[in-house]
Amino acid sequence: MLLFLLACKQDENFDFDFDVKSNEIADITIDFGETGADIYLNSPVYKVPPYSEIEICLFMNYTGEDMYYYKGISYQDPDFGHHSDIDVGQLGEAYDLRDVGSSCEKAMQLSWNPIAVPGYVTSPGVIFGEYPENSGYLVTSNTTFMLQSHYINYTDKPILVNSRFDIFLKDPAEIEKNAAPFEVGDSEIVIPEGFHENVFNCTMEQDVSLSWIMGHMHEYGAYQHIDWISNGVEERIYSENWIPDYYMAAPINEFDPPLEIKTGDTLRVTCAWNNTTGGTIEHPTEMCYAQGIIFNDEAISCD
Repeated sequence: MLLFLLACKQDENFDFDFDVKSNEIADITIDFGETGADIYLNSPVYKVPPYSEIEICLFMNYTGEDMYYYKGISYQDPDFGHHSDIDVGQLGEAYDLRDVGSSCEKAMQLSWNPIAVPGYVTSPGVIFGEYPENSGYLVTSNTTFMLQSHYINYTDKPILVNSRFDIFLKDPAEIEKNAAPFEVGDSEIVIPEGFHENVFNCTMEQDVSLSWIMGHMHEYGAYQHIDWISNGVEERIYSENWIPDYYMAAPINEFDPPLEIKTGDTLRVTCAWNNTTGGTIEHPTEMCYAQGIIFNDEAISCD
């Protein structure tokens, strides 16, 4: 097995210098144990102030042989963790991150592809996702990985937190199909108080074979629909009345055989929310996305 440990550069925007034994800090860090993964990406222990949220991004340059990512497990505290996601940069390109630190905002100015597949909750705070049988996402040497760790503190006391993402790899001889994540949605959402619906249309710029699809919203979601429009014919391929738990892992629709979506077809993502916060909500506090798996060499994102 290959084992890589995450190294991170402290960013001046985040305070990692505190007394972990202080009675004024609630330590909710977790020992996630061993799973036999090929790569363990561990966040540092970091502090989230009262009534606030922090998302930090951390990085690793993969230097092993060309392999296929086919399975992943994310871990966080189930009460305060919002997401622990993994992305990769352009294949074979080691990013210069000297000015990024742990800032997700700075990191997102670079080009990233999500590789984690739609998953399901196996236990509180643990999400498991695996590619369709005999398929995987190719990862080449010198590719940069990014771990996003996002926590929300609802309490009046600072909390100490950590996250982890486990990566499982297969030899190319074990893979029959190249697969990659597919993402479509709207990052420009502005949700006023009360009920609000948002519709986003993506016109496909290439043919794709869609194997899975799932919606993605957060706690204020009311419903989400995904429609496939081809040659004037509209077909609903996903529809869920939302519950708060779905923000961790929503239901998945699997297609056997895959849906053959053609260039020029439209995927329409409709999201609705009940905003009870008393103010406006914007991305990334809430989201309107669909995530899926396509049989393709590279990930596709339409937003």
